[in-house]
Amino acid sequence: MKPFLESELQAALFLQAPSTIPDLRLFRRNISVVQVDGRRIKHGIKGQADVYGYWKGGQAIELELKALGGSTREGQKEWAEFCRQWNVAYLLLRPIKDETLKTTVDRWLTEIRASRRAF
Repeated sequence: MKPFLESELQAALFLQAPSTIPDLRLFRRNISVVQVDGRRIKHGIKGQADVYGYWKGGQAIELELKALGGSTREGQKEWAEFCRQWNVAYLLLRPIKDETLKTTVDRWLTEIRASRRAF
C-alpha cells in the first residue's frame, strides 16, 4: 500500500469530521508569502498548525497533520509549545504504516474527540 499524501489525509479528515463530530468545525490554514505591487506580503505565522478548529462553545483546537515519515520543523515545534503554554488543545496527527485512509482518519477523529476539554 502506498503512503498517503498529506493533502489526501487532510481532505479525508475534512470530509468525515462534520458527520462524526458535529459540534466541531475545522478550517484549513494557509501560510504563505505573496508579491503584490512589488511588495512581499506574509500571512500566517511560521509554524502554525495546518488545521484549526472550534468546538461549539468556543474552545479552540490546533491540528498538525503529517504524512507517513513526515517530520516537524522547528517553527512547528515552537507553535506546539505556544499552544501548550496558552492551554490550547494541540494534536500532532500521523498515519501508521499499512493503515487505510479510513482507518487513519477514524483514529484521528477519536483522538480529536478525546482532546476536548470540559470547561
